[in-house]
Amino acid sequence: MKIAYLIAAHSDPRQLRRLIDALDMGEDTWFFVHVDKKVRLQPFKHALNDLPIERVVLIKERIYTQWGGYSQCRYQQALMKSCLESEIIFDRIFFLSGLDYPIRSNEEILAYLEENAGRELIMGIDFTTSKEPAWAQEKVTRYHFFRDIHVSNVKVRKVFTETAYRLTGLLPWRKPNYIEHEGEKLHLYKGSSWWCLSLDCLRYVYREMTQNPIYEHYFRYSLTPDEIMIQTIVFNSPFAAKAMLYEGPYPGLPALTPLHYIEYVHYIETFTEKDFEKLVRSGKLFARKICSGTSDKLVEQLAIRRTCSNFATK
Repeated sequence: MKIAYLIAAHSDPRQLRRLIDALDMGEDTWFFVHVDKKVRLQPFKHALNDLPIERVVLIKERIYTQWGGYSQCRYQQALMKSCLESEIIFDRIFFLSGLDYPIRSNEEILAYLEENAGRELIMGIDFTTSKEPAWAQEKVTRYHFFRDIHVSNVKVRKVFTETAYRLTGLLPWRKPNYIEHEGEKLHLYKGSSWWCLSLDCLRYVYREMTQNPIYEHYFRYSLTPDEIMIQTIVFNSPFAAKAMLYEGPYPGLPALTPLHYIEYVHYIETFTEKDFEKLVRSGKLFARKICSGTSDKLVEQLAIRRTCSNFATK
């Protein structure tokens, strides 16, 4: 089985290297890495310099990325483009963060993919019919300006985004929580930005992102559109029946993340060795987030567990 990992990295080159080393199965695994244009590329090149460049690709198109902005959709698109231009017939394509680390062994990941053959491993909740909570709806109905402003100082950027948010709150302009297209109402779907798709589905998503202007027009000034735009395309496509629809009230991001174990309240928690048993019991394939220094002992524990699992499945 040929697998491509599309990885978005913005920090911690050492952790990125650990992630790739853990997932590398030789000729059947390829890695396409986007490094945020805000940060220096050289530390990432140095971390990966002895890996085969034909299978570990630092993509040339680099997007100046800001959390919550449309720039995150742009680097998703750039990674898809690089993957598709390789013309390799991949069986599965994962989208990961550079701060992920596998909980399961490669053999267990392959077994999971075999068990879910024919499914698109992306989850979404119908955001158009699920009208609560209000703050979640406002990610798309309100206009979020200055999210992609090229300002590296977090405090200064926050002044721009929060001031704009307050001002738009005073104005009557709102977007509907659906997309109007050719006389139809396309429902919005929300999930997480980490998923695994078939090659045919990825091609479809990329074509819609790049050739159908309705999506950029709608999501350009949304908040965290990287968690909504691709889900919206998939669940309004011929692949919808194969995807993972979540039914019920809005459950929060962790429940909409089928492949990763995350803990999220106001931000995503960083895991340590104290979380080892919880991660293993989760049944998920990946943990996020893992950081050099803070998570080193946990990575050692997971590496040992994965090695033992590899032997057990042979």
